[in-house]
Amino acid sequence: MSQENTLTILHLANCSEGGTARYIESLIYSPASCYRHFVLYINAAQSILYDVTANYYHVFSIKENDVWHTDCIFTLLEKAGVTKLGIHLHSFFGDVLTFAEVFCCFPVTATFHDHHFLSENPFVNGKIVADQTHIKRVQNLLGNDSMIIVPSHYLYQQALPYFKKSQLTVIPHAGEAPLTKLSQETQTFINKLKQNAQWQDSKPTMAVIGALNANKGLGALNKWMTEQNQIQLVILGYTAEINKPQATDGCIIHSYYHHTELVALLSAYGVDGVVFFPGIPESFNYVLSDIQGAVPVLAPDCGALGERVITEQLGEVYSLDNYSSDGLTKQFKQLILNEFSPKPLKQSIQSMTKQTEHYYQLNEIIDIPHLTLTPDELNALLADKLHESNVKWELATLSRQRFLLDEQVSSLKKQRELDIKELRKQQAHLESQANYIEELREAIFASRDETLAMQQTFSWRITRPLRKIRQLLSR
Repeated sequence: MSQENTLTILHLANCSEGGTARYIESLIYSPASCYRHFVLYINAAQSILYDVTANYYHVFSIKENDVWHTDCIFTLLEKAGVTKLGIHLHSFFGDVLTFAEVFCCFPVTATFHDHHFLSENPFVNGKIVADQTHIKRVQNLLGNDSMIIVPSHYLYQQALPYFKKSQLTVIPHAGEAPLTKLSQETQTFINKLKQNAQWQDSKPTMAVIGALNANKGLGALNKWMTEQNQIQLVILGYTAEINKPQATDGCIIHSYYHHTELVALLSAYGVDGVVFFPGIPESFNYVLSDIQGAVPVLAPDCGALGERVITEQLGEVYSLDNYSSDGLTKQFKQLILNEFSPKPLKQSIQSMTKQTEHYYQLNEIIDIPHLTLTPDELNALLADKLHESNVKWELATLSRQRFLLDEQVSSLKKQRELDIKELRKQQAHLESQANYIEELREAIFASRDETLAMQQTFSWRITRPLRKIRQLLSR
C-alpha cells in the first residue's frame, strides 16, 4: 500500500473554534488531500479526538493529576486502523505545546497562525514581546527539519530571525469557501432580531466579525458604541463576553455563525461594510476568506490582516497612531460610498492543500506505538458527552433555536400577563355587577316590606275608596 494511503495526519490545536479551527477545516475537508485526518483539540474542560473520515468524536480527559494520557491517543488511533502518523501543529502555548513534545519524533508541519511562537503572552500593552525561553522551547520542538507555514509575509518577517534554519514557507489561506443559503429557521431568527433592534434598511450598517475579546478589539468596539449612534451594528461572533443573541436599538449581537453562510448573513442584515477594531493584527486574517470580497472592509494598518486588505484591495486600512472612534466612523461612511473592486488572491484550496501536504511526501514516516491500554482502562478515560464549549459546529444552530424558543416563551409570558390582567378586569366588572344586583335585590325586598307595612296602616284603608274612584275617573 502506498504511503499516501497509509499515512494519517494528526492536527493538534488548543481550541475547536476561531480562526485556527477555520484553517484546519480548510485542510481536513479539502478534496485535494491525499491523507486521512484526525484533529486533536486540547483544553482544560476536556479533549476531543475527531476522526474526520468516520465523522466521529472521541471525548476524554487527556491530563489527570499532571499525568498525560498519550497512550489513550495511540490506542484510539490504532483501533481506528492508523499505522503511520504525521503531525500538523497549530498551537504553541498552554497544554498543547507540552503535549506536542510527545509527537516530536514524527514528521511535523507547523503553522504559525499568530505570535504565540514568540511567547505564551506575546502582547503587552499592544506591543509584541518575545520570550527567549519560550522561543527556544519551540525551536527544540520543531528542530531544523520541520516545515513551518505562515499565512502572510508579515508573519514570515516575524518568524525569520528565530527559524532561519527551518523550512519557513508562506502559504496564504485559500480565499474560497462553499456558500450555503440561510435556512428558514435562521431567516426567522434574523427577522426577529431586526424587529427587536428597530432595524432600518436605509441606515448605514456595519458588521464586526469573529471571536472578540480584550485583546481582539472588544474594548475599542465598546468605546465606539458609546460614542456614536449614526450607524447600525451587527456583531457576528462569539466569546465569553458575547455569546448570546440579543438586540437593542440599532445594535444586533448575532453570536455564533457557520463560516459557509457568512456571505448570506451579510446580505440578510444589509451590511454595507465590515470593520476590524484595533487588536492582535493577524487574528482575523481567516475571516477575510469567508467574506470573499462581498463587502469592503476597514482594518488596522498593521499585521497579516492589514497586509491582505491592501494586497487584495479588499477595502481600506486606518492608522493606529491617530485612531479615534469619530475618525473610524467618518472613514467607514466614506468607504461604503467609494467604488469597490476587490481582487481576491487566486489561491485555491487545492493548491493550498498540496503545498501543505508536500512535506510529508519528502520525509520518512514513523509507525505509531503499539496500544498499551486495555478496553477497561480506555473506557475509564472516555467521557459520555461533549462539553458545551467544544461543540462549536453545533452552537450556531443551537443558539438560534434557543433564542427563538426564549422569544416564544417571553411572548407567551407577556400574553399570559395580558390575559390575567384582562381576566382580572372582567372579574372586577362581574363583581361590580353582582354587587349592583345584590343592592337592587335588597332594595326590592325593602320596598316590598315597606308596602306591606303601609297596607296594614289605618290611613291606607281609609283612602282606599278614594284611590279607587280616582283610578276610574282617569280612564
